[in-house]
Amino acid sequence: GHGGLLDRVQPGRTGRLVAPGDAQALAGAIRDLIDDPAGARAFGLAGRELALQHFTWRHAARRLLDVYRRITTP
Repeated sequence: GHGGLLDRVQPGRTGRLVAPGDAQALAGAIRDLIDDPAGARAFGLAGRELALQHFTWRHAARRLLDVYRRITTP
């Protein structure tokens, strides 16, 4: 993956991806969101749910401990 948000966007569920530099596709995606407020809200709610599952301090600490365990295990 590309890292960052690209790895977290679930097309059709938490958002919509467009090709980098494709201004027409970006404009179309924004227009679709404006024309479908319920769909935009669904993206937002699903994104919030994903964030609550994967971007908590507890989750970050667990991932850090996993890294420490991997590098300290002979």
